[in-house]
Amino acid sequence: MAAGCITFLIFEKKRTFRTKSSSFLKHFFENKFLKVKPFYLSLFILIIFFLPESSSLVATILIVFITSLLIYSLSKRDKLFNLLTNKFILHVGKISYSLYLWHWTVLCISRWTIGINLTTAPFQILLMYLFAFYSYKYVETPFRNKQWSLSQLQTIFKGFLALFSSSFFLFFLLKPLNGILFTGNYKYEGLVTRSRNNNNNKRNIISNNKSLEYNGLNCHFPEATNYDEIIDFDRCSINKGKSKKIYFVGNSHTDHLRETHYLISNQQNISINGISISGCFFPQNQIQKECGDFQKSRENRILNDMKKGDIVVISNNFSIEKSKKNYDLLSSHFKNIESFSRKIKNKKGKVVLFAPLPIFKVENISLCKNNWFQPIPNKECYISKKEVLNQRSFIYKLLINLPKEISIYDPLEVLCPNGNCSMMDSGNRPLFIDDNHLTDFANKEYIFKDFISFMKKEKII
Repeated sequence: MAAGCITFLIFEKKRTFRTKSSSFLKHFFENKFLKVKPFYLSLFILIIFFLPESSSLVATILIVFITSLLIYSLSKRDKLFNLLTNKFILHVGKISYSLYLWHWTVLCISRWTIGINLTTAPFQILLMYLFAFYSYKYVETPFRNKQWSLSQLQTIFKGFLALFSSSFFLFFLLKPLNGILFTGNYKYEGLVTRSRNNNNNKRNIISNNKSLEYNGLNCHFPEATNYDEIIDFDRCSINKGKSKKIYFVGNSHTDHLRETHYLISNQQNISINGISISGCFFPQNQIQKECGDFQKSRENRILNDMKKGDIVVISNNFSIEKSKKNYDLLSSHFKNIESFSRKIKNKKGKVVLFAPLPIFKVENISLCKNNWFQPIPNKECYISKKEVLNQRSFIYKLLINLPKEISIYDPLEVLCPNGNCSMMDSGNRPLFIDDNHLTDFANKEYIFKDFISFMKKEKII
């Protein structure tokens, strides 16, 4: 906005500079360097649109600067000038602010309802235009030209009154009407839970008279946690006497498997223990300083308590960013896993590693529920197994190079039948609660059964 104002002032006033500073500006802006042909500038703007998302800051600055330069360089002799001053472009320019306000509203509501695709796009574009045109004609123009009061103070007061009124209205939508406005009638809403954090599923499953429950609320910690205050490693255990024990370790991709943990303990009569931390690899990676020393303390505790036949199941979420920094981080992490597995092998234990899950483009399961107002399936709720393998190709190379004593369980086999991965199963029941975390339902109906079969086949249990 500031660049636009400065460009306008320079464009309108460039012949009236009188001071030394103005003379300098006049000399600068009449320099041949700035007299670039508009065609090349517009071509450069188009190229910027295809820069990667990681360069968004640089791209934004370049777009602002080059657009200002383009406006300054245009003259009535240019063909681009004639294009930008035709009636249709001028009309769009006049309603552009209203168009800016309404386009996001239409896109957001569409994304949460009928979706955005080639079929719906013409209707959505028409809707944006109609809202923008009529709000410009009957709201923006009258209010902009209206004399609100004879006093500037009264005008400012009325402006603040309008601001507070709209804020109160938004608050009213957010709080009192929360849960009242219709958002669909998805029949499997009760299955959209994760980490055993379902009120209907709460039960005391901790032995030794401890009242904690084995769920994410008690056993999973955010990155900002003061790890030094987490002392009781046994707070999230289910003990089955002298049976073998499974230690579930990792970040949020261990937390979302808690229903599987519980079912293993309950149906296989195996003791379990599982505390997890968001964003923190296990074994601890020294590059991740924000995780403190908790994962290292957890590793030492496991090695101290490990008995013959015990199992450590590691499940971490890995970034798919193909950068040198990420590759170095993961390479270091897999070396740590290899080193840790040797220590467990010396204790006559076993290590199982979960292979990566799909990562979807949708971060909220509500966009995939296929309500009556979502007639066209959202493509972002699906991803081919081939694409997943391509995204994670460098991770699979690291997995292949791990020693054979580490058993690798691949959940893609059960989650991606016929080569396609989906956030919902064939019965429209939720497998994922967001772009990369499983629901309790997916654990119960898919992962648990397949994981038990895998461990029996590998003679781990």
